[in-house]
Amino acid sequence: MLIIKLVLKIINAILAFILAVAFASVYVPPAYLPYINALGLLVPILLAFNIFFVILWLLCKDMYFLYSVMAIAVGWGQWTGVFSVGADKDTTDTLTLRLMTYNVMSFYGQDGRAGEQVSTSVNNTLDVYSPDVICFQEYRHFPDVNLSEWKYSYRDKNVALYSRYPIINKGSLSFDDTFNNAVYADVKLSAGDTVRVYCVHLESLEIRAGEVKALSTSHDLSNDVKGLWGRLNSGFITQGSQVKKVVESIKNSPYPVVVAGDFNNTPFSYSYHSVLQEG
Repeated sequence: MLIIKLVLKIINAILAFILAVAFASVYVPPAYLPYINALGLLVPILLAFNIFFVILWLLCKDMYFLYSVMAIAVGWGQWTGVFSVGADKDTTDTLTLRLMTYNVMSFYGQDGRAGEQVSTSVNNTLDVYSPDVICFQEYRHFPDVNLSEWKYSYRDKNVALYSRYPIINKGSLSFDDTFNNAVYADVKLSAGDTVRVYCVHLESLEIRAGEVKALSTSHDLSNDVKGLWGRLNSGFITQGSQVKKVVESIKNSPYPVVVAGDFNNTPFSYSYHSVLQEG
């Protein structure tokens, strides 16, 4: 029994350490410490194990639960950025802006074809939520999608921004060597206030679910894992350079900022955290 308990404590210590490093990785640009940012993808799994150990050691009345508690505490600032903790302030009397971000995958359906079913689904979604501003990623012109209510727009590469309110200024951050991009528009609201809206589409990590599943039957596991890991790292580095442009633009904005889009990453990533810090 003592041996089992010792083994569990060793496993707990290792998993608590990895979770703490994963949380801390959001402060490190991917180019500085290659591969470490990939740990952010494992946060849900690592968190589940650490919560299990907290419950286990509490039931055993063993103070070892503090290791996992401290690891979870390292990411407290990130939790409050994902979940609204203690946000009970009444905002019913303030001006609101209804904004939607939507990766439309070039208006292709799950069967890889564009058609009436896709346009009907998109149009129904827009009718239900009735946003003032729409941020599209992987956008292309598709005439069957009705955007007539949003008279003001701006598009560059594969991102587009549509607004019911006038756009008084706009710009593109022009990411290098990619179709991904970020654009912004200064939107003049009905009350006379102006807000800058960013539509962001960061580089994909180029990892498909089928590839991960295929590793279990791989005939060359070492090389397959190495290739997948290398693509992940390359994606993180590219995202890091792209988000740097976004952050620099936000800092220079003369207006309050709203950022929306597809970050191709989790809330426990350097990219997400960097933008959130400017909010």
